[in-house]
Amino acid sequence: QAVAVAASAATSESLREARMSLLVNPSQEGSRGNNLRTSFDTSLEADTSASLPASQIGKISSRMMCCNMILSITGSAVLGVGAQMKTLGWVITPVMLFLGAGMTSEMVWLVGCTCDRIEEKREGNIISYQDFAERSLGVLGWWASAVSSTFALVGMIIGGLVLEADNLNIAFPLHLKWPFGGDTSDAGRKWWALLVSVTTMVYCLVDVGSLLHGSGIIGIVLTVVCMFLVYWGTFGQLGSLGDFDTSCMDGVDMPYHSWGINQGVGSGHSFSTFMDVFSVTSYMIFIFAIVVTLPTLRSTMASKNSMTRVSVISFLVVALEFVIIMMISYYIFGNLGPQNILDGMRTDRQAAMPGWWARTNPWAVGTSTFVAKALSVCMTLHLLCSDAIYVPVTVVAIEALLPKPVAARRFVWYSLRFGVTILRFFLAVVIKDFVKMSSLTSAAFVTMNNICLPILAFYRAGPREQAGPIRKVMHGVIFAVGCLNMLFGTISAVQGLVQEHNSKPNVPGPDATPECQSAYWSAVNGSES
Repeated sequence: QAVAVAASAATSESLREARMSLLVNPSQEGSRGNNLRTSFDTSLEADTSASLPASQIGKISSRMMCCNMILSITGSAVLGVGAQMKTLGWVITPVMLFLGAGMTSEMVWLVGCTCDRIEEKREGNIISYQDFAERSLGVLGWWASAVSSTFALVGMIIGGLVLEADNLNIAFPLHLKWPFGGDTSDAGRKWWALLVSVTTMVYCLVDVGSLLHGSGIIGIVLTVVCMFLVYWGTFGQLGSLGDFDTSCMDGVDMPYHSWGINQGVGSGHSFSTFMDVFSVTSYMIFIFAIVVTLPTLRSTMASKNSMTRVSVISFLVVALEFVIIMMISYYIFGNLGPQNILDGMRTDRQAAMPGWWARTNPWAVGTSTFVAKALSVCMTLHLLCSDAIYVPVTVVAIEALLPKPVAARRFVWYSLRFGVTILRFFLAVVIKDFVKMSSLTSAAFVTMNNICLPILAFYRAGPREQAGPIRKVMHGVIFAVGCLNMLFGTISAVQGLVQEHNSKPNVPGPDATPECQSAYWSAVNGSES
């Protein structure tokens, strides 16, 4: 929804300063906004982390910034982007991806123009998103940005643990009984969530910034390796497509591939389809949710005016990377594919379950391939490096919203950290689908900072005279989409999480045709004989 590409020296130092100023001597903070500014500057709103060494501040070239942004945006979102094809099919989903990139590019332009106008009026330099929100929209803007950013961080660290546990259980399943009941097939994932939660407590209580000092190259290498493994693992499943019984590809209500909206998703009603569209919209916003970092990134560039051009190029490159994975994964897995593409990188399906192609989630059957295990390890390391930044930053952000005398109490200090650890673990046990969790975080919180606030700030404090009639209409449409997405995207994501929690695999699937059922029983009886 969280993966840090690199933990730079500047990030580590900023985190230590934030922790010291807030926890050791909170009275040093002068204004209401300063509590959060340092902490939010160290975290990005989606799978991003600006690895900007302090020695390069003010000297970052456009080419270097472009490469940095591409690596920053490319993260765990790649594991769930293929699943969006199941809702909107071959044509609409890629269009939505590029629309998301274009919409975010326009928000980059709005933020840049507004920052320029504010700085021209000598109202101070803009070095963080909270500066931008407060000086353009006042106290209300600051609180809207601060609260939505805090809850977005909470949502992202929860989604991160969900994905970590899921990845590890896919590659290295644990066959242990979960003591608190529930679905026995899901017990291994819950155990992994418990084991990985140890790192949450460590990150909450221990300053690991010094361990990450200068380790930015690790994040870059992990990002490149993960993308290579995603391509390798996905293309490697092409051979398995021939093993899928063709009679089970198309169901009674749902085809294996859809050119447009898949009517077989959800209940099939028009309103359900309407909600599903916003679920995909939320995920596309989540992929490119980098707007909250722009004031900080912009302040480090040698040429601030090139920020929009750099962002457009970066978004285009990432969109092209993702669309290839979306197309090939949809070609192989179709509308029966897993939410996590890693779950589809398997082999020996027929040996594991005769007639596997008749199952509700057929591609999740079998033994994880070597590529899947390698990707699981690399992506988990990627996420754990990210957690070392996001988890303590989240704690600092929550503390900054509390009254200073309350936040300074030792009981509150420990209670908050234990509370974050327990809450993260509990929700990671309950929630199975990191894609829906990412969509929920995006719709409920990320959309505010990445869509709504930039438009409001531009027309209140920016050079609105530079926007022509067509552009103003476009801004109105984007703002309306953002508001609708906050409402319907949130509802759709919550519904999806509830449905996923209550769903159980069926063999044959409820949508199986008579021909598919016949083929399934033939395969089962043949294996028994």
